[in-house]
Amino acid sequence: MVIVLGADDEPHFCKIVRCLVITSEMVYFVCQNLQVKYYDSHLHAYAVEQGEGLHAVDHHCLKYYRPLSIRRTFDSTCEYVAFA
Repeated sequence: MVIVLGADDEPHFCKIVRCLVITSEMVYFVCQNLQVKYYDSHLHAYAVEQGEGLHAVDHHCLKYYRPLSIRRTFDSTCEYVAFA
C-alpha cells in the first residue's frame, strides 16, 4: 500500500512496509520512500521507483488519508501510482 506524505508541486509517496500499533491513538507506518520519475499523462499516474531509506510516519501527520496502490503495465518495468 502507498500513502501520500505531501503534495506540493509534486507529490511525495512512500510504500508501507509495516504498521506499528502502540495504542489506539498511537499508530505509525514504517515506510520506504518512492522517488517520482515523471508524470504519465496517458495513464494519469506518476511513474515511481524505490528510494533509499526507511522512516516512521505518524498517522496524524498524513495529508491524504486514502491509501493508494502501485500498478505495473504488462509490457513495462515501470511502476505507477495514480493520484489526482
